[in-house]
Amino acid sequence: MSNTDEPTVATGRGRRRAHAGEAARRTASPLVRATYRGSGTGGADPSAVDRSRLGAANRRRGAEAERKVAGWLRDHGFPGAERAVRTGFTSGGRTVADPGDITGTPALVWQVKDQAREAVEAWLAETEQQRLGGPGTVPADLGLLVVRRRGKADVGRWWVWLPAAQLVALVADARTPAVSRPVRMELGDLVPLLRAAGYGEPLGGVAQ
Repeated sequence: MSNTDEPTVATGRGRRRAHAGEAARRTASPLVRATYRGSGTGGADPSAVDRSRLGAANRRRGAEAERKVAGWLRDHGFPGAERAVRTGFTSGGRTVADPGDITGTPALVWQVKDQAREAVEAWLAETEQQRLGGPGTVPADLGLLVVRRRGKADVGRWWVWLPAAQLVALVADARTPAVSRPVRMELGDLVPLLRAAGYGEPLGGVAQ
């Protein structure tokens, strides 16, 4: 005759599932464990929590990089440079053009990035959109993408990207000799500049 008052003991696969669930709770981050405790039997999706924390960390790094760039610019001839503080508007209902990440530098738009995984082409497209501005606004002269350079504390050694055409116009208008620092540019962007200046031979026997 069975005793119905005795507790049921998990065996076999039931025991393994219980142990696996307890192990997941013990090894999860403190934030995930707190979410497990407060979410009843459903628990939390650790990957969703990790993505949220990663996004917050990226925003903190980005804000710090923007402050560093603004400070560096103030010390190098742009006394009005300040980090652009967002007010929480969304792109869908935006009525004012995005000024970029740095304000106080007339005719210049700055985009600052500090991310481990670079997406330069997408970032340059975003910078160009900010340079052009919204309807009825006057485009800025240059759109400059500053990317934090790993291992370089000096902001002046961080990478800056801009379209080749804007670089050429900048050099042509410069009143001082060109700096000796190297400029990062793709070969596919350099060769058309060389050919336009008269270097090389005609392609396919036709002058271009």
